[in-house]
Amino acid sequence: MVRIRPLDDRLKPWLGLGLLTSTGPRWFQHRKLITPTFHFKILEHFMDIFVNKCETLISILDNKANGKSFDIYPDITHCALDIICETAMGTPVNAMSSKQNHYVESIYAISEIITWRFFRPYITDFVFQFIPKGHEFQKHLNVVHDFTRKVIAERKKRVTDNQSNTHKNNNTEDDLLGRKKRMSFLDLLLESSDNGQVLNDQDIAEEVDTFMFEGHDTTTAGMCWTLFLLGNHPDIQVLGA
Repeated sequence: MVRIRPLDDRLKPWLGLGLLTSTGPRWFQHRKLITPTFHFKILEHFMDIFVNKCETLISILDNKANGKSFDIYPDITHCALDIICETAMGTPVNAMSSKQNHYVESIYAISEIITWRFFRPYITDFVFQFIPKGHEFQKHLNVVHDFTRKVIAERKKRVTDNQSNTHKNNNTEDDLLGRKKRMSFLDLLLESSDNGQVLNDQDIAEEVDTFMFEGHDTTTAGMCWTLFLLGNHPDIQVLGA
């Protein structure tokens, strides 16, 4: 894959060598392992989460719709982050309802600082680590990485416990298939590593962080653009009413 080096360099402290920043054999290897986790049959089992979070978003926007314009971006990105966290990590963060969540705050802070650095290419990594922005970046990076590692440890224990219970209860193949379809992205990565694949805990953490970044950021942009277009074309908007 062709990579933009400045982009990779800015993102690697956060994402490591996930799919977005890796290249060559590592990228192809991880891509092959991760692609099956996006099968439509698996995604269909998360529809209740999608619907629930969208209903919450609609309620929030409805309360703000008083005839005056307002910035929908924060609400949209909170919704996207709620969905991606619960489907990717199996852990709710309640970004839409919680006024203070350190993980959510750190995700946004890191994104803003990375954007800030893009417009200041003259600030090298060596200089960056000594300035206030660099200290702030590292603080938020620690919060995000600690949260990811904690969730991975908890999910590993849960997967191990489930496997133990499965052997004890002699579940049918259909039960196992149904359970697997509802497993989160993280659960499926952990299962791959248990089956002798090449993903260690660090690899899994990097892919989860990558998925969190790419999932909420691109989804937010797509949702905001869609709403913008619908707002500018009320004739089309009416068709979906």
